[in-house]
Amino acid sequence: MADQREKLGKFFAARATSSLKRDQQTGYHWGYLRGEGKIHCTCGFILDTNDKETLLPMAYPEVDLGVQPLVFIIGHRNLPSRKGIATALIVHLELINNGQDYIASAFCQGCGKVVQTVPLKEAQTFVLEHEVTCQKQPN
Repeated sequence: MADQREKLGKFFAARATSSLKRDQQTGYHWGYLRGEGKIHCTCGFILDTNDKETLLPMAYPEVDLGVQPLVFIIGHRNLPSRKGIATALIVHLELINNGQDYIASAFCQGCGKVVQTVPLKEAQTFVLEHEVTCQKQPN
């Protein structure tokens, strides 16, 4: 029985790893791992929810996105490189056309502009453009 559980554990670990890599490659920021009072974003940013004293700089979109508050905190890393501070983030990713294409939503922490439910390439272009024009660094 232990062999079956071990195989199943390896299967789920491999599936989670490939999903994480896919999300990082597409530029999708979200809290993929939670535990011990911490939320880990796909970019490597870690929010310590037990730290009630540190005030984190926040940025808000011009419209309600209905996404995790984690993405409003300034200090995320650029994806897929996970280097440097990101200004614009893809905050929603959804498969369409029977898994053939993606639609995405993106948010710029610098100017607050948003694109919603657009093709992934359009959201990625939005991110690249706003990384150049709206760079915002944490205080």
